[in-house]
Amino acid sequence: MNAYEALLIKARKAVLAGELDSAYALLDEAAKKPDGDHRHLLMRGLIYYEEEDYASALKWFKQAVKAYPHSALAWSHLSVCALRLGEVESALEFANKAVEKKPRQGVYLDLQGRLLLLLDRPQEALESYRLALNYDSEDYDALCGACWACLYTGFREEGERFLLKIEDIDADNPEAGRIRSYLASMK
Repeated sequence: MNAYEALLIKARKAVLAGELDSAYALLDEAAKKPDGDHRHLLMRGLIYYEEEDYASALKWFKQAVKAYPHSALAWSHLSVCALRLGEVESALEFANKAVEKKPRQGVYLDLQGRLLLLLDRPQEALESYRLALNYDSEDYDALCGACWACLYTGFREEGERFLLKIEDIDADNPEAGRIRSYLASMK
């Protein structure tokens, strides 16, 4: 383990102990290490995000993607943070970057699909969810998103098939109940 890694571990322990000033100091020290990367920037953004200081978190996540633009994780954090700030179009742009970097990761496709649904683009959302389900047909979040996208685009039968898969995984989940209620209201 190099010095940078050791500082990140210490900073994480400080965060878990609620010692944020100590964590910030350790992350500042990590930033000075020649063997470092973008993770200290991500960690700092995550601390601000957890503190609900989304504007500061956004700033750090932007620095992380600037330092390492190939990080799908950094792009996805930037996307979620932008969403928290009400910047849905920007959030989608950042989610698209995450998908571009890791096109076979369901979590990024799910984020993209959710944002497309928020922007009232259910057909595009459905395509994102279908891709996610190609990689993991049991991805609960992608199944729920695909089901909603189907229902919003008029593909009721396909939506009902997704609901059956959802119920096979966890019929008691509140999301399954919301989908069932929505379907009942459509009759």
